[in-house]
Amino acid sequence: MFAFCTLLSDSAVNGSYEAGDVTLVVINLQKHEEATVDLPTHLLNAEVDVYHLTPGNNNLTSYSVLLNGKKLELRDDHQLPVVTAVKQDASKPITLPPVTYGFYVIRNAKAAACL
Repeated sequence: MFAFCTLLSDSAVNGSYEAGDVTLVVINLQKHEEATVDLPTHLLNAEVDVYHLTPGNNNLTSYSVLLNGKKLELRDDHQLPVVTAVKQDASKPITLPPVTYGFYVIRNAKAAACL
């Protein structure tokens, strides 16, 4: 797991983030077991934007990648697709499916290093 200050605005992401927001990067290389992360109690009122990247057909050698279960593909105009998060309440543990690379943006984390 790795944490960093969230980029404040990005045209590829629908919605913008604010100073103090934190992004967690978690990788689960287990083939059959989920991984879970519990956030500290002072973040339990936050909202989490979830971005799960998984291989197509759960095959690590797949030529396709899924974002939150939807295949990532260039749009008709050859531009990158709009990236849409799944919203999660921070009071629930973060659950990372097997063979998944996850980004979790913790909104309103108010991390001092990111203000």
